[in-house]
Amino acid sequence: MFLAVVPPPAGYGVIGLALSFMAAPDVATPRVLVASRRNLVIAIAMLVVATGLVLTPQLTLWLVALPGSSDLAFLGVLLLAALLLAAPLALRDASEPQDRADPRKSVAGKRNLMLALTGLVAFTFAYTSGMTWIALALSALVLPLALGASRIRRARQGLVESRFARRLLDRQLRGHLLQAVNHVVLWGLVVATVPVGTFELLGGELDDTAYIVVLSLLVLGALTMAMLSLFPLRRVHVATNALVLVGSVFLTAQLATVLLPPTSPVTISSPLSGTWFVAHGGHAELVNYHHIAYGQQDAFDIVQVRGGSTHRGDGADLADYYAFGQPLLAPADGVVTAAEDGLRDEPVGSVNIEHPEGNHVIVDIGAGRHVVMAHVRRGTLRVGVGDRVRAGQVLAQVGNSGNTDEPHLHLQVQNLPELDASHPAPELHTSPILFRDMIITRGGWTDLVQEADVRRGDYFRSTERPE
Repeated sequence: MFLAVVPPPAGYGVIGLALSFMAAPDVATPRVLVASRRNLVIAIAMLVVATGLVLTPQLTLWLVALPGSSDLAFLGVLLLAALLLAAPLALRDASEPQDRADPRKSVAGKRNLMLALTGLVAFTFAYTSGMTWIALALSALVLPLALGASRIRRARQGLVESRFARRLLDRQLRGHLLQAVNHVVLWGLVVATVPVGTFELLGGELDDTAYIVVLSLLVLGALTMAMLSLFPLRRVHVATNALVLVGSVFLTAQLATVLLPPTSPVTISSPLSGTWFVAHGGHAELVNYHHIAYGQQDAFDIVQVRGGSTHRGDGADLADYYAFGQPLLAPADGVVTAAEDGLRDEPVGSVNIEHPEGNHVIVDIGAGRHVVMAHVRRGTLRVGVGDRVRAGQVLAQVGNSGNTDEPHLHLQVQNLPELDASHPAPELHTSPILFRDMIITRGGWTDLVQEADVRRGDYFRSTERPE
């Protein structure tokens, strides 16, 4: 559940990089794209495909998918992405390369455009897979090494604008200044994602020392990328700067959504006793992959972590996991509207995609709100449909049934009394959750909060529930 295996967006990066080398280099004496009817038609087609992939990638599945054929659907999206990445090869550029003497001119070349589209597509699919945090981590760790080596090589070729670091306010280098500000803002925002819990999943997989080292490397990588903007290429490339600007807007929106208080939240007590860790939770995909999943936008995945791990030993058996078998409590007074107890607990490494929610219990707590507790342990459910329950009453145990790769509690509040995660109802929607009277540990600081808005990386313990 921490590092779930999904189709890697890195695959799109490999495709884009391979295709970009089919275009002529555009660093030394670039051939810029020209204004023509052909280029306009291709640009419009690229915009349509990019919009479909970026905004609603699920819609593109219908172009190629047959009922029950997820492989064809994935292949279709891959082909659309590949077509988008290859489309710049068909654009018409100038017949003669531009002279590199004048650094004030910004340029738009095929290779740079293809690299920018590669970044856009890779991050889009990272986002729709709930993997933005992984994409950011890889970017902060890998790009400084690659770009640093490239800058050294380009400097030896005389292609780096070495005057810029000494003459930031030179009017002839105004484009480079805007570019530097653009890059510094983006990498500053990447650093800002660290304290909000973006990378805290690693904290559940690594010991404290290793985790601090990784975070330090991430921050150092981001700062290095910002510093490299002081040693730019002689030409300002339009496409990659546009991608950087889009990235800044995206991260600003994500951070604002994480930090702003939720709208119309539902306050409940903790359904668990003892100290627990939020693996996925919060109001943006940056800290909660559920946020891009229909019918689960405000859901939580909660595990127990001890000594930097969710399990004893190698975690090969369900009994090794600290969460497995822990009591599951009613978070409020209410009436049970759904109860499933017949699905097996999946062995480690196995999942049930036909019944993603697994065994579960849903409690109607009034005012059209229903608390869903999923992945319940088989044979432990103590209540049935129609039973009235009291807050704190033991309902079942945390298990590993359904689509889950390790024992944890999936928790959400929704408007419907039932749940079919494989075919969610169109009218299904969730509500943000606040937890009553919680002791929260976040970033090393511990505080007592009456209505806690927890997110990824938080350890929490209810004052109402004994250890």
